[in-house]
Amino acid sequence: MTICQLFSRVNKSHLILLAVFVASLLIRLWLLDKRWINVDEGAHLMDGVLALDGKIPKVDFASRSPIYVYAIAGILKLFGTNYISGRLLSVTCSLLVGIVVFVLAKALFDRKVALLSSAMYWMLPLELMQSAVVKTEPLAVLLTCLAVYAVVRFSVHNQERWLIVAGMFAALGFYVRQSALIIPFMVFAFIVLFHGGRVREMAENVGLFLGGYGAVVLLMLGYYSRFVSPGDLIMLSPFGFLASAVQRLLSFLRLSSGSTDVFLSQASTASWHHYYEYIDQAFYLHSFLLIGLGFSVVEFGYRVLTQNKQKSRQYVVAHAILYLWILFLFIAHAFQFYNRGFFIDYFRE
Repeated sequence: MTICQLFSRVNKSHLILLAVFVASLLIRLWLLDKRWINVDEGAHLMDGVLALDGKIPKVDFASRSPIYVYAIAGILKLFGTNYISGRLLSVTCSLLVGIVVFVLAKALFDRKVALLSSAMYWMLPLELMQSAVVKTEPLAVLLTCLAVYAVVRFSVHNQERWLIVAGMFAALGFYVRQSALIIPFMVFAFIVLFHGGRVREMAENVGLFLGGYGAVVLLMLGYYSRFVSPGDLIMLSPFGFLASAVQRLLSFLRLSSGSTDVFLSQASTASWHHYYEYIDQAFYLHSFLLIGLGFSVVEFGYRVLTQNKQKSRQYVVAHAILYLWILFLFIAHAFQFYNRGFFIDYFRE
């Protein structure tokens, strides 16, 4: 078989995908030692070094979420304890996200949409600039995409066992970055929408998702139960973080006294100016995506009104996951902005 015959058997979209992948890989590898050092990278890498020394994250030292710390430690163990080695985790996750985006968009729409989606993600200005930085977002985004893909497999192919997988990835995401706590809320909202009034099926599917989610949480709590008290153990679970978030939300709504006003009184005008600059940069760099979202909503409404009920339902299912994710992410980061501020990396989520 000649090379020409071999290439003729390969789908053209896969060849294009491979070409974009290689181009984005080369850019990221070039950035590994060229990209200026971020102020957080030293702290993140030190977390990994302390874990390699046998210390327990959040027990022996204040750290980021445990799964993230151990992922950093694993990379440093394999490639050496320096900032370039640590950046390999972010680069790898950024590249893998593009692949998951391809299979996710292909399952929801078609091959052309999948190719366009992954190519845009790999070449997004912000993603390229930040891909070689030691941060929590790349690994969290990868686990989030895997969780959403599992939900898509459930909705498209009616394979309920994928909800267990979705729950496991969602829980792992929480132990990388706490913003991943919005995944369960998005999944619950989607399941309610997907099943309509079928309460029994809805409850069964929520139970499957919670089963996968709870299994990972219990394993993590079982590991930490050797080192902390039961009270501190709760704070290492999604329930503890959720209780803290609810308390801050109540403070935001002025229903109870909390730390929000303290933060606002301590926040300087210069800090808020920087936060708004970050938002402005994020919107400027991704304005074409936001314009596309606007056209998508218009086209979505037109399709729903003009298609028959069966096709309309399939179309709604395909878009519901994406729109629900955007909605919950916007709500979460709007509150985060008010409570703490906005940093440019947040937009990567």
